[in-house]
Amino acid sequence: MLPLLLACALSSEPSPATAPERGPATANAPATSPEPAPATAPEPAPATSPDLRAQLAARPLVLTRHGECRMACRHIDRSEVVHLLATGDLVPERSRTDGECPSHAIEGRTPDGQTARLVVAACPDETRVVTVIDLDTDWECACD
Repeated sequence: MLPLLLACALSSEPSPATAPERGPATANAPATSPEPAPATAPEPAPATSPDLRAQLAARPLVLTRHGECRMACRHIDRSEVVHLLATGDLVPERSRTDGECPSHAIEGRTPDGQTARLVVAACPDETRVVTVIDLDTDWECACD
């Protein structure tokens, strides 16, 4: 048995155990190529903006140190963050999944008229405010 295994290992032909089944052999019949792999199922569609916003709003809202500092610099308070979560538009091209928790950007207008982008991390047990950006005004800020 060992010589057969060694011969199979050294041969460029697949061993009988791993060779694809080709059907009955005929003298000049070309080998059939293996069937293409079936297409993978499409990825599920991302949650729609209202669904995701509802999921984020259902978790406790936690302000990161950086997020809280940026909110103060940009004159945006917690109630305005909650308003953006409830009414803003999800910006999918600014979403990321490479961190500890997936992050999502939501843009909208605060009740006092600021156009803002809220970036939150969707953690399993909480929604973390990563940062808030006033899209109309470049406020001076000294956050780390």
